[in-house]
Amino acid sequence: MAPHAKFRFRSAEALLAEARRLGLDIPYKEELSILAEKIALAGREVPNRLAVLPMEGADADGDGGPSERTRRRYRRYGAGGAGLIWVEATAVRPDGRSNPRQLYLTESTVGSFARLADETRAAADKEWGPAHRPRLVLQLTHSGRFSRPEGTPRPRIVQHNPHLDPLHGLPPDYPLVPDGEIDSIRDDFVEAADLASAAGFDGVDIKACHGYLVSETLA
Repeated sequence: MAPHAKFRFRSAEALLAEARRLGLDIPYKEELSILAEKIALAGREVPNRLAVLPMEGADADGDGGPSERTRRRYRRYGAGGAGLIWVEATAVRPDGRSNPRQLYLTESTVGSFARLADETRAAADKEWGPAHRPRLVLQLTHSGRFSRPEGTPRPRIVQHNPHLDPLHGLPPDYPLVPDGEIDSIRDDFVEAADLASAAGFDGVDIKACHGYLVSETLA
């Protein structure tokens, strides 16, 4: 299979010319005012169509709560004016953290998550006024075979993968997560969703991509 060409277009004209060459129909408009229009999401109004996507900062406090550095980042997102702020991957249990500084939502950290939500909205209000209320969605995750809760690999897998197991140095008899524990992990996601609601988030996103535990379970 030929490698993908790198995205190196310096102008819209160059991009559209390549699309025509490839026979692709890519809608394009110079006029972007639609991005400032309100939109409904799951029955809730979002003030515009701009979104901050969930990219991890790996700067949580040791207990998994948002640190000052984390909160500062989200205050800046709030002040930036996006209508949807999709808060980065947050572990639902300790063995599912991708690194020792990944966010982790528990009863003991829910207060610091509430502070993050409050400060993000306050920054948006200060910059854009009370009519602009961004929606906050918290992404919940278990890192599965990519878990590194103490900084070293501690994979939790639900199936053996002929491509990924050798990459991670996992032998054929590496233990799988037992069914009873999968039930427990499911309950942890539910509990984390309840805690996110209590902290003031508008919704949660279950991270089911990149070969993490939920993705691997669906596979």
